[in-house]
Order: sequence, then C-alpha cells, then structure tokens
Amino acid sequence: MLYNLDWLKEDQPFPPKCELKRIEQYKNNAKIFDMTSFEEFSTLASKLISNFDEYINFNLILGYQRLVTLKLADMVCGAYPSITAKTDELTDEIQQIRDVTNFDDKLYSSIVDFSRFGVTVYRLFKSEETDKGDFTCWDPTQWFPIIRNDGTNRIKEHVLAWRQNIGTCDLPKYQLQVQRHPVEGGYYIEETYSMDDSGTCIKNLVMSKKIDTDDYPCLIQHAANIPTTTNIYGTSDYLIINTLVYKATERIKQILRILDIHADPSMTGPDTMLEPDKDGTLVLKMKQFYAVGPDEREPKYLTWDGQLDSAFKALEFLLNQLYILSEMGDAFLGASEKTGQAISGTAMRFKMASPLIKARRVTNAITLPVKKLMASLLKFENQNVRFQDISIKWEDSLPKDPREQAELVRLQTGEPAIMPLKTALMEQYDMSSEDAEEWIKEIDSRGPKDNDTQPNIKQKGSTQSLTKGNEGSTGTSNKKSGAADR
Repeated sequence: MLYNLDWLKEDQPFPPKCELKRIEQYKNNAKIFDMTSFEEFSTLASKLISNFDEYINFNLILGYQRLVTLKLADMVCGAYPSITAKTDELTDEIQQIRDVTNFDDKLYSSIVDFSRFGVTVYRLFKSEETDKGDFTCWDPTQWFPIIRNDGTNRIKEHVLAWRQNIGTCDLPKYQLQVQRHPVEGGYYIEETYSMDDSGTCIKNLVMSKKIDTDDYPCLIQHAANIPTTTNIYGTSDYLIINTLVYKATERIKQILRILDIHADPSMTGPDTMLEPDKDGTLVLKMKQFYAVGPDEREPKYLTWDGQLDSAFKALEFLLNQLYILSEMGDAFLGASEKTGQAISGTAMRFKMASPLIKARRVTNAITLPVKKLMASLLKFENQNVRFQDISIKWEDSLPKDPREQAELVRLQTGEPAIMPLKTALMEQYDMSSEDAEEWIKEIDSRGPKDNDTQPNIKQKGSTQSLTKGNEGSTGTSNKKSGAADR
C-alpha cells in the first residue's frame, strides 16, 4: 500500500514496485474475461503438468470466470434498481440524469469490474457535450490510493496516474499524467511529469495546477469486493476459482485428445490380409470382405481403455467445486439438468439461495458509493441533496411467479390489510406510482358484480384492500350486500 507521494519523485519507477503485483493481476483478469489468455493458461498448466505443451497443443479456454462475472452482473443489475428521493420532483430529476448519463449501463459495467478486479472506481466530470455532470468507470490499473498511516486503513487521497505518448510509435516520448483527488473534495490537482525513453521511470515535474471544484465532494468514488484489514483493494472473484478452471480445462483436453486419437483406430488380423506393392512392401489389402481360415485370427480394430469414466468423474468433481467456490451454483450457471423444469417462485429462490446471498453482499457494498455518486450528479444540476436522502432498491432479476405474486398481494391487502394496494402493486409488479393509480382506477370503475369470483378492489377508509367478490365482512353474499347498499 502507498502511504505518501514519494513514489512520484524524480527517478522513481512507475508503476511503484509495491503496486506491481496488484496491477499485473488486474491485467491478467482482464485477459481472462476477454478470452485472450491461453498463454497465461499454458504457463500455469505447465507448472502443474510436466511437458504440458508437448502433448496438449490445441487451444481450449473454458470461460467460467467470464460467465461468473456476467451472471453476477445480471443478478445485481439485470433489472435496473429503483433510485428515488424524498420528493417526486427529485425522483424525476434522478431519472433524467440516468437517461442523460447512460447511468444504468455504466452501473452494469461497474459490477463487471467489481467481480473481475475486486474493485470498481467511479470518476465524476463535467461533460463537454451536454454541459452537465457525468461519470465513467475508471481503469483500476491507473488508481493509486494513498492510505493514512495511522492503522485505520482510511484513504486520504485518490491518485489517478497513467502514461501518455506525446511522440510517435517509432519515436515514443512518454509523459505521466496525474490527478490527485483529496477525499474531502473541494479541489483536485493536475500534474504532468516527464519520463525516460522506456516510460518506466519518472523524471521532472513539468506542470502542476490546482482546480477548484467549490463545495463539490470528492470526484472519485470506489467500492471494494470483500476488503480486509490487510487488503483495502478488494478481492477478485477469479482468485479462488482460477486453478480449478485450469485443472478442468486440462482434464477436458486430455479426454478430447484420447477420443481424437482413437476416432480412427488401427486394425489387427492375419498376415494374409497383406500383399506386397511394387516396391515389395507389405500393405493392407483394402477390401470389404476378408476370408478367415480355421487357424487364422479374425481382423479387428485395436482399441484402448483410456479410463474415461474416471476422467469424467474427476471432471465432474472439479466442476462441482467450481460451482461451490464461485457461490453461483450449477443451476444458475446453466449446468443443471433440472434448470428448465417448471418450479414455483419460492422453490426457485431456495435453489438460488447462494447466488442471491452473493448478490446481496455486492449490493450492500455498492449502495453507498452509488448514493454518493447520484448526490454528486444532482449537485451538477444545482440540487443540494444529501446522499442519505436517496433510496436505492435493488432487484434480484430472477423470474417472478405470477400466481405467487397475486396471492401475496391478496394476503397483504385483504382483511385486515397490512399494506396499501398501491404500494403492493408497485412492489410486486414493478409499477410506477402513476401506473398503479391507473390500475386501481380501472378496477374501481368496474365495480362489484353478482357472482363475480375475480378479485375486486374494496375501499375501506384510506386503505384499499383486495378481496374476493363473493366475500363480505358480514358473511353475506355480494348480491345481498349490494342490495343493502342501494
């Protein structure tokens, strides 16, 4: 970890030596996610198996890491979260910001970074195109937080640093661009340093200027995946499953190699099947029928028992461990044979308990940074809103059971009602406030009907409830109740 800015002094290497391992891990994980890392796989596999490349020399990459990341992002942001404020006007303003900044797609990308890198970094800025606040998901290989050296593991300054080639491809000339963002906000510092010809060593400070941001908070926000007292950067989801994926890939390659070799097996039989060619070399007579004498062996194909049953069992064991350690489960990753079976919504949620718990952990970690991010974007619109006054409701993106939803609404809004019907419709059917009111008006306009067995809305005081048409509070039928009302 970095505790000061000494690494920006003259003749210091860039990146700092203590950050090289973290940055290299980010780069490798990016290659794994982009499915371009067969070289990295071969390097690690060679450590597990001697002469790996000599007899397994065809490319095969199992993209389980990418699948785990995308499934987690789908679980957290597949259904966009509801972000609201205390007033309808502010909520409408938030929705406009989401539309203008492409907020939801960027939020999805940030969950991808959160999973594959173990951290996601947001950088706020003012857009030249719209002249409004905007943000981007910053590359964490360019993020160097400065930690308070008091044992509290608090970040006191976010430093963004990246190389820039101001020369040509043939004659490069590198500069180091630096932005220093103190966590208290109000300003940040831009600096430019010259570098050596290789772009690995910092030289002189060329330019430095302070940029006031008035009373804006820090323009950098971050969220870490399971930070600890010894690791404030977070932990990638790939770290615990990489070796399992490499081992499963190795096992599949060995199985495929055995099957390929014996897809065209050799033959054995009596020597009468051979005849000399013009050079006198004995070759097999390719005929459809071979006559076999009483003392001769029948021709047959040579086959080899490759113990494939054991190989498949070993592969199954490895994949089961992968499902467990990734916390996603075989059903959620699409490997279970029972995935397509029709089950109730409750049963599905029990089956998906582990992915749901993991998604909840992610939303808990990212909720506060997203609130602060939205509060800062509102400030660009001259709306001074505390992040504590912003609410975020995350959806789990699992398919909902319409029958269970309807039954739950009946239970919540029946007699005695525990929830207003408008609230129940908004929660269970993902309706807006206006849509829920229109639905209630439509149902009210129909009125009660004789022998109506469909659910109707019954207004009682200020609370609306959902009851069956043939049920009355006095135990009499709807027909009698209607007559009495008239």
